[in-house]
Amino acid sequence: MGGEDKQITLSKENGDGIHAIATRGDLAQPEFASHKVNGVRQPNATLSFCMSKKAIILCDTDPSHGSATPVELSFQTRYGDIVKYGWFGNEYICASFSGGFFVIVGTHNEERGEERYSKQLITDSGIVDMAICKSMQRAAVAGSSTIKFVDLADMHDIPSETISIPGVSRAQTIEWSMDGSVLSVACKGGEVFHYLVKVPVLHAVWGSNIATLASLREICIADAGKIDQPLLQFTLGMEPSLVGMGPLHIAVAQNSVVHIHSLKKRGGQLGAPKEYVGSLQALALNKTRIAALVDSRVTVERIDGEGEAMVYPERGDKSVTSMCIADEFLIFSDLKGALSIVYLPTQALITDFRHSCGITYICCNRSGSRVLFIDETGEGFIFTPVDDSAHPIPDWPHGSRTAIWDAHDDDTLVVCDKDQCHTFAFHSSTVDGAIVKKVGHSTKKPSGFEPIFLNHSQLVCQTRGGSLTRVKLNSHSLLDGEVTSGDRDRLLLRMRQAINLGRIQLAWQIALVLNSKEQFKEVADGALLHMDIETARMALRAYGDVGMVLSLERLLHEEDRNLLAGHVHIMNGNADSAEELFMASSRPIEALEMRRDLLQWDKAMALAEKLAPQEIPSICLQSGQQAEFRGDHRTALNMYSRALDGGLRGTEKDSCMAGVAKAHMRLGNLSQGLRIAQSSGSKSLARQCAEILENMKQLAEAALLYEQAGLLEKAVKIHLQGRNYSEAQRMMSKVESPSLHAMFAKAMESQHKYREALASFQRAGDMEAQVRLYLEHLNNPTEALALVRANRLTSCATQAAKYCEQHGDYRATVEFLVMAGKVDQATGIAEKRGVMDALAQAVGDGGSDEVNLKIADQYDRAGQYIEAAMFYKKCKRLDRAMDLYMKAGDEGLELSVQLAAEANNSALSRKLLTHLQGEGKDQIPKDPKYIYKLHLMLKDYTRAAGTCLSLATGMMESGQYMAARNILRDAVVDLRQAGTVPPPAIQRLLTLLHSYIIVKPSVKRGDHVNGAQMLVRCAQSISTFESHIVPILTSTVLECYRAKMRKTAFEYASMLMRPEYRPKIAEAFKKKVEQVVRKRDNSELEQSASPCPMCGHPVFDTQLQCPSCNSSLPFCIVSGYHIVGSDCTQCPGCKFPARLSLMQQLQANGENCPMCSINLKPVHLPQVNAADLVKAESASQAASDATAEEEQKQAAADDFGFA
Repeated sequence: MGGEDKQITLSKENGDGIHAIATRGDLAQPEFASHKVNGVRQPNATLSFCMSKKAIILCDTDPSHGSATPVELSFQTRYGDIVKYGWFGNEYICASFSGGFFVIVGTHNEERGEERYSKQLITDSGIVDMAICKSMQRAAVAGSSTIKFVDLADMHDIPSETISIPGVSRAQTIEWSMDGSVLSVACKGGEVFHYLVKVPVLHAVWGSNIATLASLREICIADAGKIDQPLLQFTLGMEPSLVGMGPLHIAVAQNSVVHIHSLKKRGGQLGAPKEYVGSLQALALNKTRIAALVDSRVTVERIDGEGEAMVYPERGDKSVTSMCIADEFLIFSDLKGALSIVYLPTQALITDFRHSCGITYICCNRSGSRVLFIDETGEGFIFTPVDDSAHPIPDWPHGSRTAIWDAHDDDTLVVCDKDQCHTFAFHSSTVDGAIVKKVGHSTKKPSGFEPIFLNHSQLVCQTRGGSLTRVKLNSHSLLDGEVTSGDRDRLLLRMRQAINLGRIQLAWQIALVLNSKEQFKEVADGALLHMDIETARMALRAYGDVGMVLSLERLLHEEDRNLLAGHVHIMNGNADSAEELFMASSRPIEALEMRRDLLQWDKAMALAEKLAPQEIPSICLQSGQQAEFRGDHRTALNMYSRALDGGLRGTEKDSCMAGVAKAHMRLGNLSQGLRIAQSSGSKSLARQCAEILENMKQLAEAALLYEQAGLLEKAVKIHLQGRNYSEAQRMMSKVESPSLHAMFAKAMESQHKYREALASFQRAGDMEAQVRLYLEHLNNPTEALALVRANRLTSCATQAAKYCEQHGDYRATVEFLVMAGKVDQATGIAEKRGVMDALAQAVGDGGSDEVNLKIADQYDRAGQYIEAAMFYKKCKRLDRAMDLYMKAGDEGLELSVQLAAEANNSALSRKLLTHLQGEGKDQIPKDPKYIYKLHLMLKDYTRAAGTCLSLATGMMESGQYMAARNILRDAVVDLRQAGTVPPPAIQRLLTLLHSYIIVKPSVKRGDHVNGAQMLVRCAQSISTFESHIVPILTSTVLECYRAKMRKTAFEYASMLMRPEYRPKIAEAFKKKVEQVVRKRDNSELEQSASPCPMCGHPVFDTQLQCPSCNSSLPFCIVSGYHIVGSDCTQCPGCKFPARLSLMQQLQANGENCPMCSINLKPVHLPQVNAADLVKAESASQAASDATAEEEQKQAAADDFGFA
């Protein structure tokens, strides 16, 4: 509430106050609005007031979720007083002011108080009232005599829909109807006006005339250039559903009845209505005829009623999808992919184009020379009747519903989808033939606007109120006005729009104003695409490409379009297309010139023979060079000779002579070729001839030519081969070749120049030679041995071993002998010199059986049993290895189990099992876990399970139920991972133990029924808990009684009264048990049931076998109940199943898995199909049963169960 004390008070429904807020002014117009609180939209989270007609106050209704301090939205003083405000959309406020201003502000935290829209809509009298229609996202603003509208979705006013109140009436109050179709205005004089502001969108177009439905029964006809000045307006006798217009008539239809009105008679009806039999889908008219699409067939008849009506198609199915009329042509399409054009005066079918699939929509330009169609796949095409060709439209906007051709440009159209208008241009004469191109950025279609007419850059649209308005296309947005108007960025965009639309002259004029080389190049590229040679030449001259300008100047007056297109393709690098166009032109010689310019000599020769034989000598030279490259020297010599015979001069003659020299050498004419090469002075020719001479073993001459050619490595190599070391050494510092350095190093070593030899061996990378020099000549063993260890080369290692043995370093000797692969020799030295440990370290895993045996014996004698056993194992002395492992304690027992599993030897396994059972020499039983691991690793799962069962039974006898459960759990996990099913005995015992363990957590959670049921399950097998029979029975009685299972409590209380149990009952519970027996109560809590995951039959939750389908049902590790199909998961750790809802409760409480104790908090609990778990377990059980008989046979054949 806002009071006279200028205070805002928020109260609950019962009157209790929430909080009060003091303000600075008088309060009015309270409104509640939704607001996001912590990312969630809350209704009535914000309360707003108008304060003193100058500001709007925003208050959070719940201060705990917002601010206790109100937010004040102030406005500019020039706006005047606030008349009215309101909320709309996503937390926006619109406000109207006495100064005629309408303002939209945001209330989000990031834009609070920011004006998104502000405009003075009423200038004469100020705003008197405002109304918001949220369904249409519009606001109506009333002045004294004018009403204007604002589109709240796009935040802009709509001048075309302004309403003027008639007479002297003055508006006082305005209000929308519920659906937003009618706006009511109440005036000060008592008048009430109702305005229809939303009418059906119907329209028709012929030429520049547009017919629209101005109201429900009123047709308005206007010229596209003057949409605000109607040419004709008349009233209909019905509400039409279709409209069609020709140059002289307009047709309106209601259902299947069509009324034709004459435009000359200012809308007077012409004759009687035409009634069609069927569903009327579309109307189209020309000067004399009307076409109607009725039940997917087109009916054409004269408007004056003379003659017979024609129906298309004349035969076949009714499958016409769309039609239109262009002057004297009827165009229609069908679902079979046909696009047909009929010449109406003669009724002749002049075009019958067939598309690959059905056509759903067509639209033609004013002359019918271009037809856009959309096929049933949603793709768009432009069809040209002149050549019956269909051109796919790139970047086609799928979901488009409307296409409009430009009324003044037959090659431009707009395609409209739900939100955007896309401009396309069809260019029929480019270097690539006819192409379709998307032009510029798409134009956003204002809300409620229906495009109906395109006039240059202006898209005429019909609004919801029936009025017409214009929308500027982004593709044409900058093309109007003076060329020089606008800043540089605007001019650049304008130029590119002109290029995209094919308006090259306009683009050139703009480029001249911009005066930039980049823009000149853009205009040149666009002009070349459209083969505007003059504009391209001027643009390239301004760009500075003299070569291109000269090439284009000779094409200025060329009228052959093939020739022009061919030259443009050359400029774009498409030679094959250019040759095709040149050969089809009036000057095919251009193809030869192109191939010569591109150095494609084979093709040039072929063209020259047909087109220009006089060019053959020059082409022969180049053809000879190609033949030489291919290795066809005879052909090359012939070509060179043919070229020389043709009278070549200058450099061409020199190139030809070089080719002749090489060809003579390769063909065996050495003296003639050598003479030409020496006299030429060419390094390239010298190198090529030197290679030829070297291959021919003419080494002395080859070396000279290599040096003349500057190829020093080649020259050095030949000098070394000729033992001319002084000449070679002179050039060695400039040589990088390792092989040449190796050759030179050997030569230096032979002359006892060891330092020079070492340096060259290092540059050559010869490790063996370096080691040899260090050991034999330079006396540096440290460097030599380090080099051997780093590179581990066999030959180097042999040298190092020999040196170490000579100098008494036997450990190093053994190391290097092993590295050299001489293990036998290394073994002999190790035995002789007592360094077997060095041999073991060097051999690793690569020793032979004999070597490994010697090493093992050495370790055995030293009492290092594990090391000895490892080497006995390597030499396959498994029995001895087993003996030593068994001597080595627990670590040895682990390794002995692995050895038995890897060996897969029954005798070895029996020996180990005897030792583990305490039946060996020491007569001491070992930890049974090793027996279990042995059976498991040997895949004797039956005995592994038996061992595990024995371990668990022993623990249970001593009361270690948790430890027993864990052993059984691990066994189940191990057996499942091994691909086998745990025996039923293990699973039953695990179920029983786990049921007992989860009693305490269930009771702690307050679930006494679950705890009692689990205790009953244990009590039913009470002999399993031999050491705790009385405590378990006592707990069963007490929990059953607490869970209202009184009959069950009496049964187990009676059992406790037996003489063998009664004395053992704890004194604290004895009276309670006796009371249960004395006061017998047969009432029993009804057991809960859940559907079986397999058959859906209800099964008691505590029952683990379905009585209907006999399926064994896994138990839930949280509750002990059977799992349920729709509420099942698996623990990520142990993979045991559970009810998903119960596991999620544990996870939320921060508890661990009841089975494996892993932390559930950070893990994801997947939903699992319980039926799949039951099926998998049943299948595994069946496979296990099938192999049970074979396992029994194996057990009978071998007392210990080993194969």
